[in-house]
Amino acid sequence: MNYNDTSVPYPALPESQLMLKVGCEKCLELPKSYDEVVTERDGEHLYDTSHHSFHLENCRFCSQIYLNQFYEEIADGGEYLMWNAWIPLTSEEVNLIRDNVSNDIRDASFGDWLKNFMLQRPAVYICLPNGEFIRG
Repeated sequence: MNYNDTSVPYPALPESQLMLKVGCEKCLELPKSYDEVVTERDGEHLYDTSHHSFHLENCRFCSQIYLNQFYEEIADGGEYLMWNAWIPLTSEEVNLIRDNVSNDIRDASFGDWLKNFMLQRPAVYICLPNGEFIRG
């Protein structure tokens, strides 16, 4: 697949579906700390570099699948600033991602494709570098 193609087959979501009615009360609740995040990686590393990665994660309570994006940058002075974001996926979106996954987990064009996929709707929540969780 040509991930740089401008006709990338993202599901076009109407505005009314930007926040999908998926998941359970536990995985949709805004965590107060990283220890309260109820998703866990299912072992699928979709894209992984030292400072940027994407994984599929499942809610431990309802099995809702999320796309998790981790991003890290090094600030002046050497401080590591890290972000995490989670969006829920429909089964069609999970299949679309799995059908298009690159064989190379460091394929930058696939990483860009996933980054654009994340921009299709707000995240359920985002963990900021200071550890605070906010809605996407």
